[in-house]
Amino acid sequence: MSWLAELRIVLREQALAPAALALAALSAFATWNGERWLDERERVHSAVEAQRAPSEKHILEGLAAIERGEPVPEHMREAESMWWRFEVFGAEPRDAFALTALGARDLAPPTVEASDRRMGDAPPDEQRNPALLASGRFDLAFLVTLLLPWFAIALAHRLAAGERESGRWPLLESNARSPWRVLAQRAVWIVAVLALSAGGSVALTLAALGRFELALAPQWLAWTATSATVLGVWCALALSIERLGRSATFNLGVLGSAWVVLCWAAPVAVSEWVARRHPVDSRTELARLARKETYAIWDERAKYTSGVFDALGMREADVPAEVRTDDWKHNLENLAYSFEAVRRIGPAAERIAQQRRERAQLERALSVLSPALAAQQVLLALAGSAPLERIAFEDTLQERHELGRRRLALAVVQGRGLAPDDWKAMRAPLELREGTHFASAAGPAGVLALWLIALASAAALARPRGARNASETGPERRVAAA
Repeated sequence: MSWLAELRIVLREQALAPAALALAALSAFATWNGERWLDERERVHSAVEAQRAPSEKHILEGLAAIERGEPVPEHMREAESMWWRFEVFGAEPRDAFALTALGARDLAPPTVEASDRRMGDAPPDEQRNPALLASGRFDLAFLVTLLLPWFAIALAHRLAAGERESGRWPLLESNARSPWRVLAQRAVWIVAVLALSAGGSVALTLAALGRFELALAPQWLAWTATSATVLGVWCALALSIERLGRSATFNLGVLGSAWVVLCWAAPVAVSEWVARRHPVDSRTELARLARKETYAIWDERAKYTSGVFDALGMREADVPAEVRTDDWKHNLENLAYSFEAVRRIGPAAERIAQQRRERAQLERALSVLSPALAAQQVLLALAGSAPLERIAFEDTLQERHELGRRRLALAVVQGRGLAPDDWKAMRAPLELREGTHFASAAGPAGVLALWLIALASAAALARPRGARNASETGPERRVAAA
């Protein structure tokens, strides 16, 4: 019954209703803003598809001309042009909860193009630092990592400070239970009310936008639970500081400093340190190397024609004599340049890819240093774009890309075309697996839960200022004082 009694007291708290309404409004706006970004991304994706149509037509025309033994059209004069115009795209999930972690992705493209990273290109390195969300879009990730803590700080601080300022603290001490246990129960109800306010607002907004489906229920529950955990972490921190018995101004200053450290300084420090330890920006060195190497290879491309046959698993003698025309030899030299350039640059590019993996793993391990980092990792997993999963997706996309280029080169060397259906299958967009990735979210969610347990334990064990021991509260403390 004590829990129900505390709930009635919490619901009479004057600051709770305005805070819950403000949080609901912010959640609705963040959801709507993320929805606008999704619509924009889908429009860009459609525009990219439209731009690819002429390129596909040119490639098919060139292959058809080669098969007929006719000169290749001027705009597709070289086999290299067909080789480089072959593109495979991938798209991130388009479900509604992809918007949970988009604030850090303003620079990320709506679609992922399989770049020939071994030729000096590399996929964009998204900034996944919660501290950088402030310069991005106002979305649910911004709300959870940066704004939710202030709702918890304000209301949890008011729990203790309000009782003292109103003169009701002696009444709490007269209770058989510890006054801090009473406040802890009220804090749990505050967390529940705020989390339900935010989660309910998100669900209603998605439903109003026509995006909410029953399949999203697990993701919605996971997002609401993450929000509740973040609120719980900061409520526990606020109560542990309040229990020290210092002035309200001092306590607020400490809580504000904690927010700066945990939500801004620690994420920035982690991001900078990880970037220095695994400098993915060295891709620029790879690009310089690629340009230097490829110029030399182009001048000597005729020397590498045998490498084309080795890469395709065939011999030059396998090509019919009637196919080996002057145009065919010209195309072969251009393909030789492409294959040799990729072979030369490959090892350096693989080092860059390995650095990306190690950087993502290290960032995930260091999320233990900040609840904001851990929450961001959870949100990325709920959005279906956890860093390691995204890298694996890009690697799969790259493998399809290279396989398609190999088939295209084989068709050119053998002097034959490619069926339209085979071509469509080769370049069909690859969709990043949709849905909630609970396996990826489990680790950072556990870290966030550990933060909550640690701070709740600190709030329970903190020694009140002026007490001779931790148990001197309530009636026992008055007896000791007497």
